[in-house]
Amino acid sequence: MSSSNTTNDLASAVSNVTQKTIMFTRYWCMTMFILGLIGHSLNVCIFTRPALRLNPCARYFMASAIAGYGVIFGVLPVRLLQFGYSRSLFLSSVTMCKMLTFLFSWVRILPCWFIGLASIDRFLCSSPSMRLRGWSSIRVFKYLITLAIVFTGLTQMPILIFFTISSQPAICLGQPNLFQKLNGFFILIVWSLIPSLTMFIFGFLTIRHIQQSIPRVH
Repeated sequence: MSSSNTTNDLASAVSNVTQKTIMFTRYWCMTMFILGLIGHSLNVCIFTRPALRLNPCARYFMASAIAGYGVIFGVLPVRLLQFGYSRSLFLSSVTMCKMLTFLFSWVRILPCWFIGLASIDRFLCSSPSMRLRGWSSIRVFKYLITLAIVFTGLTQMPILIFFTISSQPAICLGQPNLFQKLNGFFILIVWSLIPSLTMFIFGFLTIRHIQQSIPRVH
């Protein structure tokens, strides 16, 4: 009897934690949707103003906001269905597993890359060299945005090869296990390390350019 009670208590505790996790996921996703919608909409309103419309740096931030819309209107609702209501679109077929994972990984990478490109543009724009300042242009913006979209898409191509639906439990996952480890490390580099280092390095160099320009102003 004691063993049975312990088992029942444990099952009840697990069920309680699971239910709380589901409710947290629902509220978290809805909160992120509202905040993301407000934030990205404000960015669009600001960076589409006539005074900023032809500014390359504003274009990069605008591109980041548009990619952010892809996250809140695409990734968040699907994840909410998956973790908040136990309805996974990833498990409808192997093709959906591959395509959704690929597209969601791709879209989530883009905003931070575009902000990294904006920091490079600020570095170029603040440079004392006229030749470098010339690289801060709408034409260069179009090339770099296209290059970033294509490059980040190519980095996610292995997902289309190695992801599948595993059984017991059914889950959309990369196979084999070695790919999961390598893919996690690779995502860390492409998603976090490269954009973060780009922002840090070119942000620091931009500050140096500004500091160097102060004596010229006086």
